[in-house]
Amino acid sequence: LIHGGHLLEAVARAEEAERLSGGDVTLGADFTRFSPYGALLANKGQALLYLGRVDEVPAPLERAEEIGRSRNDPELISMARVFHAQLRDLLGDGEGAMRFARRAVEAAESSDSPQLRVGAYGALGGAHALAGEWQEAIEAWSLVLRTMRE
Repeated sequence: LIHGGHLLEAVARAEEAERLSGGDVTLGADFTRFSPYGALLANKGQALLYLGRVDEVPAPLERAEEIGRSRNDPELISMARVFHAQLRDLLGDGEGAMRFARRAVEAAESSDSPQLRVGAYGALGGAHALAGEWQEAIEAWSLVLRTMRE
């Protein structure tokens, strides 16, 4: 829904799923090997970010990262941190963007997911650009392209 631009529907469905799950972070995890609830929260945060509802973004992302840490899930941790870095970037908070982007890279590097590395290094490039660190931004974005080509 998010990538199709159906942001309001994505938020509404996320809230419905939150109600139906009763906040059970393990619901479906035995089948999927990750916490669908945690991923739902991260995606809700992403949709809220794209809607510009910036005051509502941190709570689901913080909860998603907490779930990721409790389940030793670097994918969920990295995803939440990337969206948090994007939020800080949007708000012009260079230090916060850099902090979350670097932490997203750490989590992504501990997983075997090229998709996570693309998101994390993309966020790191954005944080460097916000700081006016153009060479570092180019290096991070070059890693994105290299990873995508592999």
